[in-house]
Amino acid sequence: MNETGKGRSEYLPYILIGAGVLVLLANIGWFSVGGLLSGLVSVLQLWPVALIAVGADMLTQGKHRAVVIAVALVVGAALFLTNGVTNLFGGGTPKVEQVAVPLQGASSARVRLSSGVGDVFIAAAPGSQEAVSGEVQLATRERLRQSTQFRNRVLDVEIASRTNALGTISFGGRGGEWNLRLSDRVPVELEFDGGVGESRLDLRGLNLTEVEIDAGVGNVELTLPATGAYRVDIDAGVGQLVVRVPAGASVRLAVSTGLGGVSTTGGFERSGNDVYLSPGYDARVPTAEVSIDGGVGAIRFEVVQ
Repeated sequence: MNETGKGRSEYLPYILIGAGVLVLLANIGWFSVGGLLSGLVSVLQLWPVALIAVGADMLTQGKHRAVVIAVALVVGAALFLTNGVTNLFGGGTPKVEQVAVPLQGASSARVRLSSGVGDVFIAAAPGSQEAVSGEVQLATRERLRQSTQFRNRVLDVEIASRTNALGTISFGGRGGEWNLRLSDRVPVELEFDGGVGESRLDLRGLNLTEVEIDAGVGNVELTLPATGAYRVDIDAGVGQLVVRVPAGASVRLAVSTGLGGVSTTGGFERSGNDVYLSPGYDARVPTAEVSIDGGVGAIRFEVVQ
């Protein structure tokens, strides 16, 4: 083995140990993985300061490098502590888009939601004549795309955030917030593609047929309906995943763990290595099937009243 290969291999154990320590601390609640990544993104917002410092160092031919570095550190710290980065690169009044998609007599709905940077809150709208309703506060440099199709009495809805071209070169800006409600009047197939931020999906009361979740980066809290035979596929990303099952609901959960453990509260029964059965599980009644592909972060199952 050459010296370069040997040198690289010497660092690998330290990298693995460091990653393991971070995941362990996140699992025992010392910090959240999503919060850590959010902090890293905040630091990356300071990249223009680094560019200015490099330019100043080049102009002075390195003669005042220590001074340039000191000034850059002071300016960066001041911006970070006073939240000046957001004001400098993404200030102003956040843009809010209203969402109101009528059912149009549909017998079922397919809803695809794709968020960007920000927190997401989804719940049921009992008796609503709108398949999807609510509002989306967009993150800096984001725009909202809404599209609908109606065919064979099936309403297909897609709501997605898109980043403007200039936003692809900047880490700065303010995060958004999604507050949406889904109608319980028709069966719903839901696809949620999370971005960066916390997500709370309270699906109680909905008539679900299928749910697909790509968690993204950030903690996810999913509350399932109390009844129904539906399927849920979750691709856990980076952050804690909490699945809340109503008392009495028959749910079977199959887990492929990633970098993080699985914990339960409320009387879940473990069946084999990777399967958990809710306290109300009964193979003779309609049962929800949940499949989870673990990511980086802990997975927890809870029972709610």
